[in-house]
Amino acid sequence: MGKVQLELSEDTLKEFFDLGAQIKKLEKRKKEIKEAEDRAAAKAIQDEKDRIAKEEKDKKRKAARLPDKERLLNLGILMLQVPFPEMKTEEGQSALEWFGPELMKLVKELKKKAEAL
Repeated sequence: MGKVQLELSEDTLKEFFDLGAQIKKLEKRKKEIKEAEDRAAAKAIQDEKDRIAKEEKDKKRKAARLPDKERLLNLGILMLQVPFPEMKTEEGQSALEWFGPELMKLVKELKKKAEAL
């Protein structure tokens, strides 16, 4: 058997090498996309961890405030349970009549602040 000699034209060789370069570019792009996906996945995981940690911190802070909330609400209840004294003068009665609604405003504001804790 004789040797087969393959002769390629310059255009054929150029096309062959251009295809090789395109394949390398595609492989490089595929690698870049994979790396970007990996970074995005890692960021999503970290974001979720951060969100969970923040929720836990917020829950702990809210739980720590609960006793204060209860104390403030109890204070409001106690303030409303104090009996008003009997006034002997019109001026005293007038002051007491002013104080009653002001006390209610104060207790409502106290309750609003306590509920916000």
